[in-house]
Amino acid sequence: MSQFVAKWYTRASRVRIVIAKFDGRWKLPGGPYPIPELIALVAGLLATLFLLPRLGHPVLTGLIGITVTVMAVGAMRLMPYSPVPFGTRAHRVYRLY
Repeated sequence: MSQFVAKWYTRASRVRIVIAKFDGRWKLPGGPYPIPELIALVAGLLATLFLLPRLGHPVLTGLIGITVTVMAVGAMRLMPYSPVPFGTRAHRVYRLY
């Protein structure tokens, strides 16, 4: 009796690393977030907090800062996952235009 062994291979897929909890206890609101989204969120909020007392219109600065932060996180959410580092991808887009 002959034995038939079938082998098939599937394409390897990368899974995004997401962060759902901070310090292992506190859940992030609206999460889980992939790392690029968290970087955009933290950078946008820190830039907004930095500019609030330095510009003459704190309410307008806050609204614009939050809007830009939300747009940056949304752009990161729409960006497809790639193993190519973000800096390299940003440089390629910059070189296109």
